[in-house]
Amino acid sequence: MNRIAFTGEPGSALLLEEAIRFATTMHCGQLDKQEQPYILHPIAVMMRVGSVVEKTVAVLHDIIEDTVFTRESLIAAGLDARVAKHVHTLSRSPSETYKEYIKRVGEGGRVAIKVKIADLEHNMDPSRPKGCKMQGLQKRYEKAYNYLNGLGWNTNNQVEIDKVSDNER
Repeated sequence: MNRIAFTGEPGSALLLEEAIRFATTMHCGQLDKQEQPYILHPIAVMMRVGSVVEKTVAVLHDIIEDTVFTRESLIAAGLDARVAKHVHTLSRSPSETYKEYIKRVGEGGRVAIKVKIADLEHNMDPSRPKGCKMQGLQKRYEKAYNYLNGLGWNTNNQVEIDKVSDNER
């Protein structure tokens, strides 16, 4: 595991800068579903949210899923436990269905919901190249987006979680 140390306080520019450097290092060499450098995705998600805390969580949102780090190891490296909790909330467990994951994110609070909505918006962005790996995911993303927006971010889009299918992988 790489030696890292987060020293910035939650909501500080220093912590955001540390998170950006850390995410860039940890995603180095990874490609996304469109065969682009993976770090471009967390940065794009980061740019879609408002507060510094949301931006910090956004740039780190795939660290637990895509690297060797865990919530506990991020905290041990100095990341604030509240920030690590949000990053963990946004990390889908291999034993979790997509429906369970989205429901858990929906129960994870404002920061997790806003970052996940931004993540889904970027994943569905029509200006992004759509490779064959993305074709089957669009409908699942749309349903999750509508569900999370229906939790209070856009009350006209209320969708029941049961309509988010586990079979749409």
